[in-house]
Amino acid sequence: MSWFAKKQVATAPIHGLGLSTQPPRAESVALSTSTVQEVSNLIKTLDEFPKRQEILSGVASSNPALKIPQSLENFIIAVKINDKEAVIAYDPEQTNAIKAYLPTMTGALRAQGLRVGEALLASPHVIKEVRVAGEALLNSKTGAHSTSGGANLFREWVKIAVDAGATDIHIQVVDGGNGLVTMRVDGDLEPVMQERKGLFTSHDVRNAMIAAFENMADLHSNNAGTFSDAKSMSCMIDERLGIPNIRLRFSSQRGFYGPKSVSRILHSEIGAKPMPFEKMGLAPSQIEMLERAQRIESGAIIQSGVTGSGKTTASKTLIETHPKNGTAAMYAVADPIEYLLKNVHQIYVQRDLLTLETAGQKDPYSEVIESLMRMDPDLVDVGEVRDQISARAMANVAKSGHVSLATLHTDSIGGIINRLTDPKLGLTRQELTSSKVLGFISYQALLPQLCECAMPQVAIEDYLKATAQTKELSYVNSLVKIMAKKLKVDTEVLRYRNPMGCPLCRNRGNQGMTMVAEMMLPDDDWLDVASSGNDRKALREWRLRYSDRDFYSPDMNGKLVVEHTIYKALMGQVDPRNISRFGPLEQLEVLQ
Repeated sequence: MSWFAKKQVATAPIHGLGLSTQPPRAESVALSTSTVQEVSNLIKTLDEFPKRQEILSGVASSNPALKIPQSLENFIIAVKINDKEAVIAYDPEQTNAIKAYLPTMTGALRAQGLRVGEALLASPHVIKEVRVAGEALLNSKTGAHSTSGGANLFREWVKIAVDAGATDIHIQVVDGGNGLVTMRVDGDLEPVMQERKGLFTSHDVRNAMIAAFENMADLHSNNAGTFSDAKSMSCMIDERLGIPNIRLRFSSQRGFYGPKSVSRILHSEIGAKPMPFEKMGLAPSQIEMLERAQRIESGAIIQSGVTGSGKTTASKTLIETHPKNGTAAMYAVADPIEYLLKNVHQIYVQRDLLTLETAGQKDPYSEVIESLMRMDPDLVDVGEVRDQISARAMANVAKSGHVSLATLHTDSIGGIINRLTDPKLGLTRQELTSSKVLGFISYQALLPQLCECAMPQVAIEDYLKATAQTKELSYVNSLVKIMAKKLKVDTEVLRYRNPMGCPLCRNRGNQGMTMVAEMMLPDDDWLDVASSGNDRKALREWRLRYSDRDFYSPDMNGKLVVEHTIYKALMGQVDPRNISRFGPLEQLEVLQ
């Protein structure tokens, strides 16, 4: 028996994420007298119900043949699936009460030119959710809506996500009148309620978003008075959420089926100690480099990475463990203020609402930065560099003899200068490379950290064969061959995420996140080459000067983020498939 076969006996089955692709379960038009418990094809969850275009029956239906008494509105329903088809669903436990309505409703639907399939059996809970969602859709078209219950649902979802250690919660309207609620745990999205696959009605999720934005937002933090399906919305949610030490950064965006919101979960316990760099997963050599960066007297400290790469957490640690924290004048300009920083004067400027076109008025963000230059600063955290105003602020603070701290969205340290000289940011290569503006630069990412139940090579192969995942098996085999041939490493030590997991990781296969990074204290040699515009050559020569060229070595000086990932894969800390996040392994130049 294979390793996988043995483990399968004692492990719970894998549950996928997503809507059902199975056809709706049907029942003969003849009414059943079976109880709910005895009916094997009863629709018990919303995802099993057909996608719907419109609810045709109801208490207030304009068609007398489709009008239902209020006492039966949760036991029988007629739904238009598309322009040509309709279906009737009913609760089999209420057969005697609704049997008189079925032939009449069927005739009325056919009179409208709709094909009527076999009646469906559904629980009253599902019928109610379908009905309420349809009523909400009708109300939204007439301009009426209610957020009753939305706030409670939103809080419930957030509590579940916090307990699961999630970093974000996604709420969206999807096809078929449904809403989907997922949370990001250890880098992957999973349903906020596994038993119902994260599915709610579109009415539920939309009301939750409205309640979060309109009723829970911190004072003056939302970028509009009322929630809109058609615009980008953003706000901070704190005290009104009612969950101790938890804040949310709420953002929403329009979509084809309806809006989607993402709320970043921020832990804001007052007096909480910053996360140590070691706990983040950084190597000793990288921590040493960060400590050297804290000693810089002037220049810019730039931490780059994609959204959700831990930049804000790392910045908090960098500032609060700074040797002069408490004896130096430190300021931070933020939109929004995500974490309260010890011994830092924090200023909130809502940059989303700023305009550069108001005659006779100076941009508020620039005004704050200029005023800070008269406040005897030692360090100014200018926040995220995302436009010409913030880019110029970062450079001016650094060139004026102070330390500026900033975050930037880019894909590597080699792309930082190119990003800053983009016309949208507006800095010049000459000022960045000739005036010692760049004091420290880094790129970081977060990867799922393997649980101790991780699979060895033979086990992952057994599993992929047993589950007929031929493409994934081919990819794993090719990755192993490339690593053995190109990197000349022992692939026998590699470990892979166990899709079935274990109780320790709550069947996820991962336990938390770990950071990988590439860091540089720019020297004259790198600046000289970078000034010519050849960033690739500058990065290569930096690697040649500082790297020990050993994939098994924990020394990350002169090494790229992909090399840090390779090291952690060889140590059994991360799945080697994460290596491809930073580009094809075939393109990595292996230094001899």
